Amino acid sequence: MTHACGGGGGYGTAGATGGHCCGGHSRTPGQGGTTAGDKSLTRLLLGGGGGGGGLDVDAGSGSFGGQGGRGGGAVVLLVNKLKLQGNINVAGNTGENGKHVGPASPGGGGGGAGGSILVVPGTVEAATGLVTAIGSGGGKGSEAGGSVTYGGKGGMGRIRIISTAKFKATPAAYTSCP
Repeated sequence: MTHACGGGGGYGTAGATGGHCCGGHSRTPGQGGTTAGDKSLTRLLLGGGGGGGGLDVDAGSGSFGGQGGRGGGAVVLLVNKLKLQGNINVAGNTGENGKHVGPASPGGGGGGAGGSILVVPGTVEAATGLVTAIGSGGGKGSEAGGSVTYGGKGGMGRIRIISTAKFKATPAAYTSCP
């Protein structure tokens, strides 16, 4: 793959396709990753990493396509009493920007997908914090420093909360009664 941006990593939702960085060349950008696992989190999975950006063959020394962002991790909370006042975040990382030297046309790396969060509290004293498992954006690519395109955005992760208490979650949590 040359002149193209990397696709976003997938997990709870598919990652987005990367942009064209090719100024008229017919190159295929990186495809986004597909969905994986299930909403009940019977298996905890990490968010998919984004694809790396391509680089044309006539690139000058020091040019590079951006690396794909890392996918989000996994968090499991099995607690007797939960007092969530802070945030729990397993977001994917942003894709790296491509770098051009001379006529090079680097692609930006795709963003990483969000990871997994499983919360199983015995009781909930407070749940004022935010629980997030979002995908991140792709890095910047360009046509020899001209028109700008981006790597694909990473997909959302998965959150499951086994409780009747209300939580603020992005994406919306799959909830079930204990």
